[in-house]
Parts: sequence; C-alpha cells; structure tokens
Amino acid sequence: MEKGNKYFVIVGKKPEEGFSKTRLAKDLNGEGSKGLYDSFIKDFFYNYSKRTNLENIFGKLLLFVTPISEDSKKYFESILKSNLIDNFEIKYQSNQSFFFRLKDIFERINEDNEDSFIHLTGTDIPDFPFHYIEGYFGKDINKEDVFIGPDEDGGFYYIGTAGKNSQIFEFDYNLINESVIDRVINRCRELNLGVRVLEKWSDIDNLEDLKNCLCRSPEKIIPYTYKKSKKLGII
Repeated sequence: MEKGNKYFVIVGKKPEEGFSKTRLAKDLNGEGSKGLYDSFIKDFFYNYSKRTNLENIFGKLLLFVTPISEDSKKYFESILKSNLIDNFEIKYQSNQSFFFRLKDIFERINEDNEDSFIHLTGTDIPDFPFHYIEGYFGKDINKEDVFIGPDEDGGFYYIGTAGKNSQIFEFDYNLINESVIDRVINRCRELNLGVRVLEKWSDIDNLEDLKNCLCRSPEKIIPYTYKKSKKLGII
C-alpha cells in the first residue's frame, strides 16, 4: 500500500445523445448538446495541458468515466494524448447514483493509497479555474480539511480532501430547502472536518450556464466551445 499520494480525479461521460448533458439537450437538439459537451471536454484538457506545475500540486491524473465500455476509454485517451498528456490512468465509474459513485471513487483510491489526497471535478467546465485551486494548494494547508468550490446553482464544481473522507458523501439526499453544497458542508461538520469554501464558479448544465461561460471567458481560453457555439448560432 502506497502512502501520501495526490490525485486529480476527473469524472466524465463519453458524449452520447440521450446519455450526457440531457438538461442542455432540452434547450438544443441532441446532436448539438453532444457536440458541445465534446468541446467542453476538449477545452478542459487543453487548459490542463497549458498549466505548468499542475502535477506537483494536484498529483497524478485519474479519469473515472462512463459508460463502461472500451469506446469510452478510447475517446478520453485520444483527447489526452492529443494534448500531450501522458501521465494518466482511466477507470470506470460504478453504476450507482451520483454521490454513491463519488463515495466509491474515494474508497477505491484510498484502499490502495493510504493517506491519499483527492482533488475532484468534472469534465463539463471548459474554463475550469485552475488558478483558484493552485492559489490554495501552493500554500501550507491542513490537509485534513475539506475544500469546496461552490457552483452558481447550489452544487459544487470542485472538492478536495483526504481519500479517507468518503463519508462526506453519505447524507439524506431528500432534505428539503437545503442545497447540495449545504448538505455536504453540514455533513463535513457532523464528521468534525474543517471546511474551506473557495471562490464560486460554474459547470455547464443548460443553455444559460453556457452563455454565462462564454461571457466570463475569452475565446483563447475555450476555443472549442466558442467554435461549436458559433456553429450552432448561440453566439
């Protein structure tokens, strides 16, 4: 068993009609949302590849993908290699609901890597704010804490904590009048874990999210997303 490793965990779906970005597909046609999601993923790893020193800060790149198929692995592998990213590993997500999948990912990593630290996000943030996270983890921090990047819609776009803290994803999913991020923060406090809330950002679930993304980030940061958005007449 290894000790003290860091991992940058990315959860993602292979773009497929009726499977990925279904909320965005309600605003567009299925083929359009599929193409946009493909552009989000390409921009995400394009920006990852342009940052220096990321591996020292975030650790090894681990992708947990779905659906469980060789095509999924080949799709993501092709994008990574096209960006000259070679230190990565691709695994499959479990067939469970979202938070159980996150819990399973943490448990699987921590089982083989004692005292691991996990940085986790998704592939639907073409302009992921790497600089926010770098700003925190370039400092002397208490790695027992839970670092959460709040989303504009009440969820979170990033979470970073020790791999042993998989219990933060165990809570009542049906609580009324409480956002997802509030549920996670309250669960952390129940477990006596310190919480640090980072700057807000947002993933892209619908057309409004996409338009906000296009407003906040220039074309040079998300070239694939701009190109596809122009082709679809969104901008």
